[in-house]
Amino acid sequence: FNDGEPVSKNFFVKGLWAALADTGLSVEAQKRRNITPHSLRHSFISLARLAGVDDLTVQTLAGHSDIAMTDHYTHAAQAMDYEAVRAKFRLIA
Repeated sequence: FNDGEPVSKNFFVKGLWAALADTGLSVEAQKRRNITPHSLRHSFISLARLAGVDDLTVQTLAGHSDIAMTDHYTHAAQAMDYEAVRAKFRLIA
């Protein structure tokens, strides 16, 4: 992308909307679920933690100054034991 230059916000947002359109999720459903470009941040952090990435690495990649903010962004399987979820995915894969 752009010879090593960061992509523009507009490029990123257009790509997100195109990907969402490919899922078949209606614009109304996207609004109802409050899906925004910022939603990817929540997804990345949750999925990284589920994948077993250590907390300090996730915190650093997210640019958070403390783990409490990283915890705030973690949503996937909050009520479940992360180790149990990882074990389940190993069985499926």
